[in-house]
Amino acid sequence: METLEELAPVLQTTSLIVGVGNVLRGDDAFGSLLAQRLKGKLSVKVVDAGSVPENYLGLIVKENPDTVLLIDAVDFGGQPAQMRLLNLRTCSTKSSFFTHSLTPDFLLSFLQQYTGAQVYLLAVQPVSLGLDVPLSPALSEELAILEGWFLAHYAPLTSRAEK
Repeated sequence: METLEELAPVLQTTSLIVGVGNVLRGDDAFGSLLAQRLKGKLSVKVVDAGSVPENYLGLIVKENPDTVLLIDAVDFGGQPAQMRLLNLRTCSTKSSFFTHSLTPDFLLSFLQQYTGAQVYLLAVQPVSLGLDVPLSPALSEELAILEGWFLAHYAPLTSRAEK
C-alpha cells in the first residue's frame, strides 16, 4: 500500500496519534475506533479525540510531540476505504468534506503552529456517514488492516518479541 509506505517514516518516537470520529455516524467512526483499538498497545501515545478534536488541542500541545498524526474519515472523492496521507501543504478544505467543526487545514495549521510538530492527516474515504449505521464492510476491513500495520510497526519491542 503506497500510503502505508509514506506513513512508515512519518512516525517517530515522540509521535502522537489522534483518532477523530463520531461513533454514531457510520464510517465517520473510523479514526476514533482505530484509536480505541490501539490505545495502550503502541510505543507512541494514542488519543481518541472523538467528534470534537478541538477539545484535545491543549493536551496535544502539552504532549510536545515531534509528529502528530490525525486519523479520520474524510470525503476527498476517492474510492471506498482509499487512504491519503495529507499535510498542511496538500490538505485543502475545497477538495474534502470534514464532519467536524474545525476544517482539516485549520486543525493542521493550528497544531503545527502551537506544537512545532510535523502534522499529518491520514484521511480514509468513507462509504456512508449516516446516523446510527454501522461501519461499512470496506472500512471495517481497512480498520483491521491498519490496526495490524500499526501493531506490527509501533508496538513496544517486548510485545513484538512475544508474537
